[in-house]
Amino acid sequence: MPGLSDLDALDDDALVQRTLAGDPDAFAALVGRYQRRVIAVCAQIAGDYEQAADLAQDAFVSAYANLGRYQQGRSFFAWLYRIAVNGALNYRNRRGPVPGEAGEEMLLGVADPAPSLEEQAEQAELARRVQDGMSQLPPDYATVLALRYGADLDYAQIAQTLNVPIGTVKTRLFRAKALLRAVLEPLREEQL
Repeated sequence: MPGLSDLDALDDDALVQRTLAGDPDAFAALVGRYQRRVIAVCAQIAGDYEQAADLAQDAFVSAYANLGRYQQGRSFFAWLYRIAVNGALNYRNRRGPVPGEAGEEMLLGVADPAPSLEEQAEQAELARRVQDGMSQLPPDYATVLALRYGADLDYAQIAQTLNVPIGTVKTRLFRAKALLRAVLEPLREEQL
């Protein structure tokens, strides 16, 4: 039986086939491949970093349970993300927005590897404000922002994940950025 490193070399469809044939290590390789990105997108959409790992785990459990429904030749990545996005949106809708709950983990983008305490505080405050702003957006807009900037998906991957045309993705992203900018503008003026 090949080790996980051998499985890492296989494409998603091959790993799905091996999983369906009874190889649990094949699904573990899929989890390892996408776990961080699924947690990140769940955190950004749900607005709850602590709950994100549970939401991601639920997405993987659901994907495993429904693996027979996955269509070979389509993007496993998009299929999995659709499951994760739906779970995070359902959680967000049940819970409702809770402003001020996000920590520095919610910052969109990559943090400086060794920021000073002052920079850490500024980053945490920025992250909180961005997450508060995102929580005020309609779910479709918050989702497209999270997928583009949190999960680093391109337009085609977002379109496939959300099962919408690329034009719809571009429109939602444009409108989401404009709305987020409008929400965050008063905060920027405070700093001036």
